[in-house]
Amino acid sequence: MAKAIENYKPEFDEKLLIQDELARLVENLSTSKVTELLNALLENGPQSTSVIVEKMNNPSTRQGIENLARFLGLAGQLDPKLLRGLQSGLSATSEILGSKRPPTFMELFRTMRSAEVRRGIAMGLAFVAGIGSKS
Repeated sequence: MAKAIENYKPEFDEKLLIQDELARLVENLSTSKVTELLNALLENGPQSTSVIVEKMNNPSTRQGIENLARFLGLAGQLDPKLLRGLQSGLSATSEILGSKRPPTFMELFRTMRSAEVRRGIAMGLAFVAGIGSKS
């Protein structure tokens, strides 16, 4: 007898997930013009590299690189569910910013009835409380 459809769980293919993530990365690099920059750097070789190193050799740039390394280390330790939530929140934010008309107060109050919105507000308040308790 065949399995019931409700009990069917597709096989998880990690290779496909990695390929999908790599495709998204390449697409984002291409749309943000990073690939053009990297190609230009590689084509010009050592001349461009020496200019870049010379320009980057200052305290504020070194501090920025250290901060980026710390952030990436922290991001690597975060729960993937939290990162997906952050990504979803940022894309929803960009949609709102692209809107021509600001929401009315009634629309905002209706939005507050959503469990996702209340959960997000609670997370934001917990984040702010955590920052406040450490300062």
